[in-house]
Amino acid sequence: MTLKSTIKHFTDRSSSVYISSLDIRKAFDRVNHFILYKFLLDVRVPVIIVDVLCNWYSKLYYAVRWNGQLSVQFAVFSGVRQGSCLSPAIFYVFMNVFIQQLRCLGVGCCISCLFLGCILYADDILLLSPSVVGLRSTLDKCSVLAELLSLEFNVEKSHCIVIGKKSAGDITSMNLCGNPIDWCDCIKYYLQRNSSVKFDITENKECLLWCMQVNIFVWFWC
Repeated sequence: MTLKSTIKHFTDRSSSVYISSLDIRKAFDRVNHFILYKFLLDVRVPVIIVDVLCNWYSKLYYAVRWNGQLSVQFAVFSGVRQGSCLSPAIFYVFMNVFIQQLRCLGVGCCISCLFLGCILYADDILLLSPSVVGLRSTLDKCSVLAELLSLEFNVEKSHCIVIGKKSAGDITSMNLCGNPIDWCDCIKYYLQRNSSVKFDITENKECLLWCMQVNIFVWFWC
């Protein structure tokens, strides 16, 4: 809803919206613990809670099983525990630096002083800008932040798309961490390149229908 409302706001005013969909490779596994502790303290999380997390994550050890044999255990200083109800919350604190830094650029989409140039959902990032120059600046900033946070973008799964009156034109490729990102006609959110925003959720409906059928079968079988 936020994405669609933002695009509609600009296209109704004869402005195009330039969007970049970014994917972080194994984002949850790459969260640096020491950087995470600093961010938690910056947002005024009580020190005692940060101390508990430090104690918790300092006891993470892994071993590799190969041909039935276990390697020597080694400490791990990055990653949040998968399946923990606490992991999404602290991961959002870690990722919030993208919104803070991109807001300071002043080039992303804004509506009534509300910054909407960066939309996050888990480890997926959407960058929105009313100009090509603005989108290029936000991509450059993301490249810097990725190096700072020890994150790595998956360029193969990152794309750019334009919605609005400029959708039919040719635009030079964008760059992310020194790698080119091509413009495409459709991104993984099923957002299609057009003069207005259009979502194709056919694949989602088919997947949902299949899941419902499986759930009904399991319910009757049990």
